[in-house]
Amino acid sequence: MDKAIPLIKGNRFRVQEPTLNKVAFEELYSAYLPRVFNYVSYRVGNQKVAEDITSEVFERALKHLHTYRSDLGAFSTWLFKITRNLISNYLRTQRRQPEALSLETYPAIAVSSPSAEQAAIEAERLRHVQACLMQLPDREQEIVALKFGFGLGNSEIAKVMNLNPNHVGVLLHRALHMLRQSLEQVEVGG
Repeated sequence: MDKAIPLIKGNRFRVQEPTLNKVAFEELYSAYLPRVFNYVSYRVGNQKVAEDITSEVFERALKHLHTYRSDLGAFSTWLFKITRNLISNYLRTQRRQPEALSLETYPAIAVSSPSAEQAAIEAERLRHVQACLMQLPDREQEIVALKFGFGLGNSEIAKVMNLNPNHVGVLLHRALHMLRQSLEQVEVGG
């Protein structure tokens, strides 16, 4: 059989053979696009930039698909290594922290909120969360983004970041604790 079809295992895809046809890649694209975009958004804080980086991730994945080896890891891990590299390149060239969230950055908030006042409250809350996230050390920011932006489990994060899965759990717990404390300080102070 010349073409490979991704195997669906739960909510994950596994590429079975080194070659992948267009239909199979479209399935992978559809499955991973939201996760990649969410992860990139967590890291860069700007919707337009996140869209550009996400697009480049899938362009590179398609271009370099022949280099993917399923015996070395899951497709999602390979795809997120590409994503992390592109984000690192972007942040390095920008030499700045990710921008704060705004209502314009996430227009879906306005649509889902019952009123303009509620939309403003939600946008402000997101700005606080983003500001508090940016106060975390880089490694903890990355772990939070992989966990909640990309939806990876601790063992998958460990593989991507070359850490022990138990250590990922500890770092995530500490990061969420620091984030919770920062948010409480913002709410009490503001």
